[in-house]
Amino acid sequence: GGERQSGGSEGDEAAADAGAGADDGGPMLGSLARPWPAKVKSLFKVKGAAALSVSSCGMTSPVLAVAAGTQLVAHDVLTGRTVKLTLGRELGRVALSPTELSAAVSDGSGRILQVSLRSLQQSVAAIAADKGGRDGLAGGFADGRAREMHWHAQPVGAMCFSADGAYLYSAGREGVLVAWQLHSTERAFLPRLRAPILGMARSSDGGRLALLGLDNAVRLVDIAANRVLLTVQGLRRAARMAP
Repeated sequence: GGERQSGGSEGDEAAADAGAGADDGGPMLGSLARPWPAKVKSLFKVKGAAALSVSSCGMTSPVLAVAAGTQLVAHDVLTGRTVKLTLGRELGRVALSPTELSAAVSDGSGRILQVSLRSLQQSVAAIAADKGGRDGLAGGFADGRAREMHWHAQPVGAMCFSADGAYLYSAGREGVLVAWQLHSTERAFLPRLRAPILGMARSSDGGRLALLGLDNAVRLVDIAANRVLLTVQGLRRAARMAP
């Protein structure tokens, strides 16, 4: 499944909504048969939401993740279960893996933390027993479920997982795209992007990334070749959209 990200203004109250399809026997919200909900209901509410990400995480239904203050809030749309992880730092961006219950969150110092969301599938008793290992990140999780990655000297502007979930891409004010190999310590760089990066999206085939820069230009990156294929400049706000 694909992944979507959006940012929000700090201090606002954000609500995640979805269509009611599972209970009436209709197709799932987000499918080709139902791209838009027949009706809307509130899934959960958080205060101070900074960013939102949506992905399948290798499951049959969407998973939502919100970075809000020092908490990472994750919600399984199918089961209705919501978990809140207190990470002990002010969070900025969030991205969800397309292949597993895993999220990446960044903080104000440019650090990126990879966090397991297995608790979405755990029983209430198992979550309560494991709570002490999740609250706070001094030294990370005791069972190694978290990994901290640090190269950015300033807050991360955008993040995205690769289509196979093996890599995490990040970029920010330095104007450098970093590719983190998640199962090793290897990383690769695409420097000199000429502008701070504010947004990022992966192509459906996973071979390209679109990067939105502070200079209002979109750069299309070939991931395998590690180079910019195309730069679209001079974008302006559209007065209207053509049908």
